[in-house]
Amino acid sequence: MTMRIKDFYPDRSGWLVIMAMGLGLVSCSRSAEICYYQLSAMTRETTATAADISLNKVQPAVIGIGPVRLPEYLQRPQLVTRLDSNRLQLTDGHRWAEPLADNITRVIRENLTLLLENNRLHRYPWQRSLAVDRQLIIDIMHFEGDGDRSVQLVAVWQIKNGQGEVLLPPKRSSFQVPYPSLNYSGQTGALSETLSLFCREVAEELRLVDEQMTR
Repeated sequence: MTMRIKDFYPDRSGWLVIMAMGLGLVSCSRSAEICYYQLSAMTRETTATAADISLNKVQPAVIGIGPVRLPEYLQRPQLVTRLDSNRLQLTDGHRWAEPLADNITRVIRENLTLLLENNRLHRYPWQRSLAVDRQLIIDIMHFEGDGDRSVQLVAVWQIKNGQGEVLLPPKRSSFQVPYPSLNYSGQTGALSETLSLFCREVAEELRLVDEQMTR
C-alpha cells in the first residue's frame, strides 16, 4: 500500500505551516552566528610615528609580566558594555576568542618588547628556574565600552624585583579612547589602543626604575 503525504496531513494548510516552521528554524540558526574578537598589539610603524613619547633603550633586564587580574564581570567570553554606573550589557553574539586575561597579558608583553627593545620578557606563570629582575603586577579595574562610542581602561599596577621587594608602589592609570564606528570591531580596536597607552606609561616607569637601580 502506497502512503502519500496528504494521507498524513489531509489539510494542506497544516503541511504548509510545518514547512514554514522549518524555514523559520533555519533562519534563526543563521541569525545566531557568533563573532569572535582579539586585542591587537602595537606595530613598529605605530611606535615609530608616535612623536609625543620618546623611550630610550633600557638594559635588557628579565621582566615578568603578570599576574594580570580581572574583576569577575570581565571573566566571561562575551564582550561587555557599560550602560551606566550600575548596568552592564553582555552581547552573546560577540565574544572574545580566548580568555581575556590571557589576551591582555600577551598584548602587554608584545607592546613592551617593542617599546623596550627587549626580548627577555616572560608571561606569568614562568618557570621557577627563571630568575626575573622585574615583575609587573596588574589589577584591571575597568576594561569595557561605555555605550557612548568610547572605551576605558583603569588599572592599578606596581613593579617589584625578583625578591618581591616593591620598586614602584601601586599606581593607578586611567585611559579613555573614542572609536568612530558603532560596532564591536571598532570597540575592540579602541580597547587595544588603551593598552598601547598603558604600555607606554609602564615602559617609561621601567626605564626610570632601571636608571635608579644603576646609580
